[in-house]
Amino acid sequence: MWKYEKKLQYPINIKRKDLNLAKTIITQYGGANGELAAALRYLNQRYTMPTDKGKALLTDIGTEELGHVEMISTMLYQLMKDATLEELKQAGLDTHYAEHKKALYPTDANGVPFTVAYFATTGDPIADLSEDMAAEQKARATYENLIDLTNDPDVIAPLLFLRQREIVHFTRFKELYNENISEVMNKISELITNNYEKDIYKSILNVVNKYSDSNYMDVKEILFDDIDNIKIKRDELKNAVNIIDFKSDLISDNDYVFLINFNEGIIPINHKDEDYLNDIEKNNLGIDTSFTLNEKETNEVIETIKTTNNLILTYSEYNQNNKIYVSSAYSSDFLEEEKVNLNFNNSNNYNKLRLLSEKDDNNKYGTLSSDLLTLSAHYKDEPYLTYNNKYKKISNNKLKNYLNKGLTLSYSSMNTFYQCSFRYYLDNILRVNKYEERFDAVLGSIFHEILSECFINDDYDVILNYEKLISESTYPFNESEKFFLENLKNELLLIIDTIKEQLKYTSLKQSMYEKEIKIDISSDVKVTFKGFVDKILYDEFNGEKIVVIIDYKTGNPLLNINNSIYGLDMQLPVYIYLIKSEIKNVRIGGFYLQKILSNVSNIQKRKESLKLQGYSNEDIDILEKVDSSYENSCVIKSLRTTQNGFYSYSKIINDEQIDTLYNIVESKVKEARDKILNTEFDINPKEMDDKNIGCKFCKYKDICYMTSSDIVKLKKIDNVFSEVNDNAKMD
Repeated sequence: MWKYEKKLQYPINIKRKDLNLAKTIITQYGGANGELAAALRYLNQRYTMPTDKGKALLTDIGTEELGHVEMISTMLYQLMKDATLEELKQAGLDTHYAEHKKALYPTDANGVPFTVAYFATTGDPIADLSEDMAAEQKARATYENLIDLTNDPDVIAPLLFLRQREIVHFTRFKELYNENISEVMNKISELITNNYEKDIYKSILNVVNKYSDSNYMDVKEILFDDIDNIKIKRDELKNAVNIIDFKSDLISDNDYVFLINFNEGIIPINHKDEDYLNDIEKNNLGIDTSFTLNEKETNEVIETIKTTNNLILTYSEYNQNNKIYVSSAYSSDFLEEEKVNLNFNNSNNYNKLRLLSEKDDNNKYGTLSSDLLTLSAHYKDEPYLTYNNKYKKISNNKLKNYLNKGLTLSYSSMNTFYQCSFRYYLDNILRVNKYEERFDAVLGSIFHEILSECFINDDYDVILNYEKLISESTYPFNESEKFFLENLKNELLLIIDTIKEQLKYTSLKQSMYEKEIKIDISSDVKVTFKGFVDKILYDEFNGEKIVVIIDYKTGNPLLNINNSIYGLDMQLPVYIYLIKSEIKNVRIGGFYLQKILSNVSNIQKRKESLKLQGYSNEDIDILEKVDSSYENSCVIKSLRTTQNGFYSYSKIINDEQIDTLYNIVESKVKEARDKILNTEFDINPKEMDDKNIGCKFCKYKDICYMTSSDIVKLKKIDNVFSEVNDNAKMD
C-alpha cells in the first residue's frame, strides 16, 4: 500500500518555456531509459527476489522512481504550459497536439510511445540486478546529456538531483548484486574438488568468483572454458617464504604464517567517514557505514587468526616518533602473547635518529624519557646541535647584488615577511623556492581571466574560451580534475549571470579588471610596491571619484582587517592604499571579497554565496550609488538597515577609518622596506591565538630549525581602529 505525499521530491519552478527542451526531456518520461520504465521494472522484479532485503530494496527504489515520473511530468508541463498553437507547430509538436492537445503522453525524444518491451523480468536475481545497474547508468548518462542541452538553472537543478539519485540507486543495486554473488559463490566453491595442487585450486577459485549464476551446472561450460585458459605460475621453491593475502589466500594446516604490523590502523584496514556520502546519509540509505565496514574487517581478521594453526603475530609499540597501539582485533582470549622489547635492537642509524629526536623533545619541551637515557648511554659521543639556528646578517653589498634589478613588494610578499622574515628571505631574496603549479591555483587563474574578459567584451564566448584555456594549460590534469572542470561549465555561467544581476544595482558604470597598480617607494635602492586588483567599479560624481574594490576568491574568503596592524591579512587594505595613492579625489565606496565557487547544490544558496563580503562606506549618498538595494541588499552580504540605522551584522566603515587603514598599510610597507634593506631576516614566526601562523604552511620549517624562543606571540586585536587610537593617545 502506498501513501501519497502532496509535494515533489525536489522543488521545480521553471519560469521560462522551452518547447525544444521539452521534446528532449520527455525521453526520461516515456523513453527506454526513462523513469516510467524504471518504476515498472523494479516493482515487477521485486516479487522474485530471493531475500526480504531484495524485495524491500526493489519496492523502495521503484516507489521513488514513481516520484521521479511526477518530477519529469511537472517539468514537461511547466516547459509547455504557456505555448501557443503556432509555437507548438514551430517546435514540431503539432502531431502531439493533434492526438493529446497539451496533455502529457509518455514517449521518447523521437515521439515513439512507451512500451513495456523496454524492460524485462527474468526471475533470476543476478540477471535482473545486472539489468537494473545498467539501466541506472544509462539514465545517469541521459541526464548528463540533457544538462548539456540547457543553460536554464531552473531546469539544471532538478536534473542534477535526478542524476545523483541514479548514482545512489546504482550503488544500492550493486551491493545487493554482490550479496547474491557471494552466496552463490560459496555454494559453487564447495562443489569444486580440492584434489588440485594449491596454486591450481586458487586459480580456479579466482575464475569462479567472476561468475554469478546460482547453479554450478548452469555455468560449467563457461567455467571450464575459462579454466582451460588459466596460466599457472611455474613451480615455487619448497620451504620458501611467500607473500600472501592473509584474508583471502588459502592457508594449509602445515603452513607457518608470520603476520607483521598488527597495529591499529594497519590491520584491519581502517575505513573513514570521508566518502561523497557521509555515514549518516549511508545509514539512512541502508548502505554500510564506515563503522559497519570496520566491524566487518575486524571480524574477518579475527576469524582468519582463529583458523590459522601456526601463526606468529607481531606488532610495534612505537614508530619513529610516537607510541602506537596493537590492533583492535587483538584479544587475549584467542592469542597467547609473548612480549619482546626490540626498542634498541634496530640499526645503529635508526637508533641514532631516535636519540636525536628524543634530544629535540628534551631541548624544546623539557621532556625526559627512559628511551633518551638508554640511547644516550649507548651512543655517548653522538654529536647534537653542532650548529646555531640563528640568522647571521648578510652584508648590505651582498643584498644589493641579490637586488640588482631593485626590490618589488606586493601584498603576498609582505604578508610572508610579517609572518616570518626568514621565510621571506628564503623565498624572495635567495629565491630557493621552486614554484609548483597546483590545481586550485590553475583553476583560480582560469576563472579570473574568464571573469575579467567576459564583462569587457560583449561577444566573448565563455564556454569556448574556458575550454581553450584548459586545453592550453601546461598543468597535467588528472581524470578526476578533468571531470570536475567539465562540471564547472554550468557553474561558471551561473556565476556570470549572478554578477550581471548584481551590477544592475550599482550606479558605478565604469570598470577595470585585473588592474595592475605600481607606486614608487624607493630608498637607497629602487623599491616598487605593486598589486593586481581583480575588479574595480568606479564613476565620477560632482568631481569626486567613488571606487569599489572587489577581489575574487575560489576558496573560502577570510577578511580580518584587525590583523593589518601587524602587517598581516592586508590584501584589501593594500588595494585601498594603492588606489588612493594612484587616484586623486577618490572615496572608497566599499571593499569586498567575492567567493566564486560554492559546494552547495541548491541554486538559490549558490547565488547567495556569490554576495560580496566586506565593508561598505556608511555615507548613505555613496552607499546608494554603490548598491541601490542597500536597505536589504541583494548584492552585499548582511547589509541591511533598520529604523535605528544599520543592521548589527552589517560591516560599515567611514572615511576616517578608511584613511586609518591607508596609514597602517603605508607604515607597514615602509617598515618592511626598511627592514629588508637593512637585512633584518631573523627567524621570527608569528603566533596568534596559540596558532603558529608563520610555520603552518612553510616549506622550510624542517630546515630552519626554529626553536620556541624564536616565536613572536601577537595579541589578538578586536578593533584595529580603537587600537590605533589608544596607541596615539599613549604617544
